[in-house]
Amino acid sequence: MKRTTMTGRVSGLALACAAAFPAALAAHPLDGLTAEEMIEVTRILSEAGHTGPDSRYPLIELREPEKQVVLDWQEGDPEPRAAVVNVVT
Repeated sequence: MKRTTMTGRVSGLALACAAAFPAALAAHPLDGLTAEEMIEVTRILSEAGHTGPDSRYPLIELREPEKQVVLDWQEGDPEPRAAVVNVVT
């Protein structure tokens, strides 16, 4: 098995998943990823050819936004979400 950390690439891809789930966005920018967001991250990776049916995901977590984004955030503001993902293929 090959262990791959795809933090930079995955973060860029995972940002697209926020647009796919506007209703599933967290109530606060530091809330953990929802189950729907995690599923979307794995789908994005699979469709991009980075993972396959035997891939395992020991870590899928929120990539925290910049501090100023959190400080400026107001309830109801849409916030692009990003993920840090470790994949074992």
